[in-house]
Amino acid sequence: MGTVRQITDEIYQADIDFVRAKEYSGIGITHIVGMTKDDGNVSDIPYLRILKDDQEIVTMEETDQVIKFALECLLAGGKLLIHCTAGKNRSGSIIVLIRAIVEGREFDDVAAEMHDKFMKENPSHNWWPYEHLTIAYKDYLAQKYQYKQRIIS
Repeated sequence: MGTVRQITDEIYQADIDFVRAKEYSGIGITHIVGMTKDDGNVSDIPYLRILKDDQEIVTMEETDQVIKFALECLLAGGKLLIHCTAGKNRSGSIIVLIRAIVEGREFDDVAAEMHDKFMKENPSHNWWPYEHLTIAYKDYLAQKYQYKQRIIS
């Protein structure tokens, strides 16, 4: 049995065990992004796999793939699950980016909100997006989304 966390009505965060057990089918997930080298054996719904370990940089091209996949899901009214191995840092970092784009907010504001929520749920783990991913994703926002506009209401 794995761990899942509902971030918004449409976005969920999970660990690889949740995905392997296919527990996502019980909460109506329609699309999954895997930010890990382990694919979780997903074959029943659309699945985008970005092969990364904790300290690897996500490229602009890979980030484009994730954002396009996420927006297609969310604009169609779907539910998106983002997972990594532990369901914390890599998945949390990309969720911050997705929410910043979709909600038309600053990356740091979304990160702080998620940090506060995570700390209330799990005070023993000080979650914060990895610094190297924060730098890469802020650069992505600056290059690709120079204006702030809410994409999905």
